[in-house]
Amino acid sequence: MPNRGMSAPSNVPRHSGRRRSSPSRRRCGRDLLGRVGVTDPAPQVILNGIDTHRFAPGAHSTVLRRQMAVDDAALVIGHVGRMAPVKNHRLLLQAFARVAPTHPTAHLALIGDGELRGELEALVDSLGIRARVCFAGEHREVAPLVSDLDIFVLCSFSEGTSISLLEALASGIPCVATAVGGNVAVLDQGSAGRLVPSDDVEALARALDELLAAPALRHELGRRARERALDAYSEAAMTRAYEAVYERALAARHAH
Repeated sequence: MPNRGMSAPSNVPRHSGRRRSSPSRRRCGRDLLGRVGVTDPAPQVILNGIDTHRFAPGAHSTVLRRQMAVDDAALVIGHVGRMAPVKNHRLLLQAFARVAPTHPTAHLALIGDGELRGELEALVDSLGIRARVCFAGEHREVAPLVSDLDIFVLCSFSEGTSISLLEALASGIPCVATAVGGNVAVLDQGSAGRLVPSDDVEALARALDELLAAPALRHELGRRARERALDAYSEAAMTRAYEAVYERALAARHAH
């Protein structure tokens, strides 16, 4: 799979893949130019396109809610990703523990698995929130699970352009993410979701409290999330970007 965020010369498009460690597409592009000796001064990045038909707003599938043993009245906060240090699940668990007492219908689902699962389960027990947290495990098809969420959280220490975040946006789920790496651009500087400082429990708890208490705000952020996904990260938007690059390349060739 090609790497997300890798820049290409303006006449040779590159499709970005799932992972990128650079803090911004611009810096990643400079790194690539330096490594391979590309001299084009105006590289272009084509953003990843996701299936906005498979990931789309709709009724709860109940797949995740059945696993959690909760009904439609529950407010489900969710995270999708491997349980690794960089994902900083501890931040989400600690923030959820802050808001759980004042939001008795709130529940947390951690979708995914990994090396830290045992440690995170122990933290859940120590925080006294075992009855409100579901370790949902790995799922081959996550679209039905994402549709069951009321709030999506991405709390990583660093990110490229997160596929999980894009899928939540496309599903019209209000999103909260740490202001690191590609998250800021994906959420359009905060207009398409809430951005919070990295590893700040109080800030994340405040954002969760605000969204849990305000159905109208959740609806509005969900609308903006879907609009952002369609405008910038859909397969159609990616196709248009490829077409534009090839058209410019052909025009430049004919001009010479």
